[in-house]
Amino acid sequence: MLDYIYQLYTLFQFKGFLKEAILILLIATMLLFLVMIFQKLITEREERRIADAKHYYLSACYRFLQDNSSPVRAPISRLEIMAFADVVIYLLAETDKEKSTHLQNLAAKLQLPEKLCRQFTVRGSWVSRLLAVEKLGFLKLPATAPIYRELLERERESHVIAKLLWALSQIATTSDVAIINRVLLSHQVISGKFNEMIYCSIISSFIGRNEDAEVLALIEEMLSDQQLPLQIKRDLVEACGVSQFKHSLPLLRNSYEQFSSEVTMKIACLRAMGVMDGDSKGELTLPALNDPDWRVRAVAARYSVLDGEGILPSLTALLGDSNYHVRINAARSLGAISEEGRDILYQQLNSSDRFVRDVCAYILEGV
Repeated sequence: MLDYIYQLYTLFQFKGFLKEAILILLIATMLLFLVMIFQKLITEREERRIADAKHYYLSACYRFLQDNSSPVRAPISRLEIMAFADVVIYLLAETDKEKSTHLQNLAAKLQLPEKLCRQFTVRGSWVSRLLAVEKLGFLKLPATAPIYRELLERERESHVIAKLLWALSQIATTSDVAIINRVLLSHQVISGKFNEMIYCSIISSFIGRNEDAEVLALIEEMLSDQQLPLQIKRDLVEACGVSQFKHSLPLLRNSYEQFSSEVTMKIACLRAMGVMDGDSKGELTLPALNDPDWRVRAVAARYSVLDGEGILPSLTALLGDSNYHVRINAARSLGAISEEGRDILYQQLNSSDRFVRDVCAYILEGV
């Protein structure tokens, strides 16, 4: 009997504890629900304020572009500064060069760069600095170059450093290129593709200011600099091709011969000249088709389509190359050069070499 009473007493205590736990959970759930509603209201209010500010600055900037005497209110709060920056960045991408200059002058007049830096650099997070530099970079204001130079001297976060290099490269002068090279050399974890993008931006920046001769002299100086690592020179060569900077073709041809013992430089030069049709007579491409390194042969075969029908016999021979990439590139070029090249692919469908048959059939399926 006593055992039974003790069990009932224990069960009653457990039920009381369970009721209290349920009550606490219910109150906590209600509080969380109220917090979520409050947060939603705050977020929606913030979004409405941002949308209103963007609408005002978009309308004001459109009026300013029509009439430069039309007033535009200077942004004061963080929200207005961000809204104005977003509007200017959007319009810079949508308007012609003359109107873009007016917008940049407006941004400078209203001290947008200084306000952006003040809004973000006072915060401790590197993400805030990254966002500030990103928005400043899109503005492409030459007056912001000293800001980037100063920040590059003291910044330690690699993500922010990369963004600073990108921003500076878009407005770079000759002296800035030396700073960019120094930073790239001291942060070699940054990829070759990133270096290529930076040099593309530098080349485009000089060309946009009609300083083709200056950037050409700069490229020549960098390629001949004994202190500059081969990787940097290779990335610069690749950037010349991507930027379609045809004035650099003589330098690329010289670099191909100068660095003939460096496979990566030979590949970069062949690729850069290939995208610019810089070796249409095949003076460099034809010998490269017989290079002992398969990577050089593959790149030469890829861009042999630019050399015309005189290269057909050499490409036909590469259909039986020991490397797959060489074979497939040779077949692609044959299929793209002319009808005669495609006839060769059809003829090779009867080849005794299975690899030749396979690669020709694969290319002809897509022709």
